[in-house]
Amino acid sequence: MLPRFEQRLGRARADAARRETAISDQRTGLEARVAFGTLLRRMLAERGVDPAQVEALRWADQAAAELALLPKPSAAQAAEAAAQAEPGDSDPTELLYARLARLAAANFADGRRPDPAGSSPAEWLAWCLVTPNADEPTGSGGSTESSV
Repeated sequence: MLPRFEQRLGRARADAARRETAISDQRTGLEARVAFGTLLRRMLAERGVDPAQVEALRWADQAAAELALLPKPSAAQAAEAAAQAEPGDSDPTELLYARLARLAAANFADGRRPDPAGSSPAEWLAWCLVTPNADEPTGSGGSTESSV
């Protein structure tokens, strides 16, 4: 092949690989937002809060709409993503729980409730972590969600 053609072909392949990586990263972020919204909706409903009234969940709805527009990954890309999904040295979930616990203690331990129109998804999740389910007994005999 001609050297110039080889160079152009190499650049085109590199550009395609960068686009695939960017789409994969975008997909991962959107999937996380959708999963977070699903979890938060369930936890709010368990606590007697109508998720439709919580403005912060629009963020997850928008992510679901954007995710639907992305091209579907190939089987090879899905297998590669699954292989890379092994946990690292630090557990991001535990870090998230620690930060949410601090947020909950600082803002919602006194029984205050987030503002449906102005609170963030993290504030609502922190509130859910310190608020018992609607069907749980309150007081010393009830279970707590400290295991979360």
